[in-house]
Amino acid sequence: NVPGPKIFCTIPHGLAPIGIVAYPGWSKLFGDRLNRPTAAPAVLKLPVISYVLKKIGYIDASSAAIKRSLNKQENVCIILDGIAGMFQKNNDEELGWVQERKGIVKIA
Repeated sequence: NVPGPKIFCTIPHGLAPIGIVAYPGWSKLFGDRLNRPTAAPAVLKLPVISYVLKKIGYIDASSAAIKRSLNKQENVCIILDGIAGMFQKNNDEELGWVQERKGIVKIA
């Protein structure tokens, strides 16, 4: 078991990000450390959705919010391809939109 907080990254996003939605499983699978799933800042401004997501531990996917959670020794769960992954146009194969997503590497 590696000490310190972890960053869990998943792709592809799809319409519903199942890897992050399975939050309770992630928390129990990787010990007692709290896992913070992330959502686009715009999603966390929607009235009802924001309330529900924040109640189950979501934080916005900004660099500042991720760093705050890591500094509190909380794990963070991120979907690397974000909103772009939700609206991919290729129905024949799953695509991950990660080539331009380098910010998480800097944080790690």
